[in-house]
Amino acid sequence: MNRTWIVLGLGCVLGLSAASAQEPPNPNIGRDAPSIKVEQWVTAKSLNPAQLAGRPYVIEFWATWCGPCRRTIPHLSDLAQRVEPFGMPVIGLSKEPVDKVKPFAHSMGMAYYVGVDGGTTGLSYRGIPFAAVVDRSGKVAWAGHPMHPEFEAALFRAAGEHYPEASVALQAARKRDLKAAYDALAQMPDERAKAAAGMITDNLAGRLAHAESLAGFAKYNALGTVGDLYRGIPGTEKIAGQLETLRADPGVLAEIRAQEAVEAFEKQIAALQDQAQKKEAATSEAEAQRFYVAGLLKIFEDFIGTHPEHPQTKSLTAALPKLKEQLAAMEKEAAAPPAPAPAPAPAPAPKGE
Repeated sequence: MNRTWIVLGLGCVLGLSAASAQEPPNPNIGRDAPSIKVEQWVTAKSLNPAQLAGRPYVIEFWATWCGPCRRTIPHLSDLAQRVEPFGMPVIGLSKEPVDKVKPFAHSMGMAYYVGVDGGTTGLSYRGIPFAAVVDRSGKVAWAGHPMHPEFEAALFRAAGEHYPEASVALQAARKRDLKAAYDALAQMPDERAKAAAGMITDNLAGRLAHAESLAGFAKYNALGTVGDLYRGIPGTEKIAGQLETLRADPGVLAEIRAQEAVEAFEKQIAALQDQAQKKEAATSEAEAQRFYVAGLLKIFEDFIGTHPEHPQTKSLTAALPKLKEQLAAMEKEAAAPPAPAPAPAPAPAPKGE
């Protein structure tokens, strides 16, 4: 593939350029672990960097003002809850002031170790978000954008090397089945497994407490996320009833409908991307690009027509002229007759004439 077909939610990339999440890993791989310095932790979770010796972990650099960083937070929160019981913490550091980072971390429900960077060194990167997976030997095993598909694989690989005895539970956690992971750990006789199972229930309690601190649609979203990840584990019995009660609120229901519209939109975009990739393989890059832009234009127009009052309709409407202009240029180029082949150069005159 010469191109990456990607649209990040409603903030679409119309230029069809390769996404930062697909960039190659950072050359930090193989270096010694960074020297972590934390000015202050802003979440309930905290640790002493000295505790990281001999164990794997993830360190990520981000900022509240960074749009791509915001999009990675739910992904990192989800991963953290799935690997932390196996001895692998996820750490997020921002260089911003405490009074800015702390309320932001709470509002986003950041379910990992979040702090203010006090001068961490040993890694080189040009932009954020940037994450590094450090293995138990103290070496950087992987580094790059935390939405890169290789990030999760490297993370679980490092966790498995650290706690191979819990491979069955870890595989369940990788599949987002924490109930199966919890049950597998509960059947193991060692204290380490009991502690891991206990951390799953502790994390569940923490996520429920955070959800209860919210209201309205924010609470609905938080409870739904908890119920999805921890389904079946003791402590989740009341979530279904709470969601039903919240959904009965007209204001919450309106926001739910708006979110469902976005999710359906994103599924359409994902399907279009897959179709464009197949078309590129079967025809040409130019044909695939034209197909993609035409499909994108239809999806945008359908969304605008179906959801005229949706908060995102204005931004999509503003994007239509550029899409139409881009498609017209592509169609004009496709319809243009091929350029005539250059005339062959005259044969050189025979020598002696």
